[in-house]
Amino acid sequence: MPTPSAPELIAAAERLGRGEGTVAALLPWLAVQVRADAAAARFAHWAPSTVVDEAIAAPVIPRAVFDELHALAGIEADWPVGNAGLLHVYGYLLSTVSTPYGLKRERWTSGAVARAFDLAPQTFAPWFAAPSTQLERILAAALPVLAAPRTPLLWIDERLGDELVRTVVIGGGGGGALIYGTGSGQRLRLVTVFPFDVTREGWREALLEGAPRLRYNAVIEGHPTGVALESREVR
Repeated sequence: MPTPSAPELIAAAERLGRGEGTVAALLPWLAVQVRADAAAARFAHWAPSTVVDEAIAAPVIPRAVFDELHALAGIEADWPVGNAGLLHVYGYLLSTVSTPYGLKRERWTSGAVARAFDLAPQTFAPWFAAPSTQLERILAAALPVLAAPRTPLLWIDERLGDELVRTVVIGGGGGGALIYGTGSGQRLRLVTVFPFDVTREGWREALLEGAPRLRYNAVIEGHPTGVALESREVR
């Protein structure tokens, strides 16, 4: 699987942010990975998400990048709602928008999320040398934890009608991560995975504070991020 360098990725992301060039032309390796994921139907394991980040109330990538990523994957999307895998993995690599938590790509490039899964720090970075795609590696680690958490630090199930919304926090000596997903019946799909500080005092209380609501840019059948959820079970 072709891999990039960090300077190449950053330079291309900046050009795309200015509306210069295309993903396929500037980062052909990324287009190869997106097409490979599409051919293997991996995007079907990711739920809908909005590209408008709730922390900054603004898109994290330009409309042209959003459209091109979905075209490469063969997925129809209606801006600003698209596929969470495309947006939270590949889209975040290309985001140059600052958030209160830093640049979106840092969750993958810093090694913080990989360490929470007790994996080598660069496992989820795009330049990790492997025959698999970046999204494939993230999916393989996170989806089983979301579907059947084992000894998590926190497990929250919330509901909106027949839709299940699940939050799982894991961690250990390597750090912590939060996995979030939605689904119906027995099928859960990923929305996002990000580093989570489990050493911070009061982190459990902070996650459970207030009434249940849809978080982390997830969208459920037209219900936007922030919509009230109907129930909460802490397991």
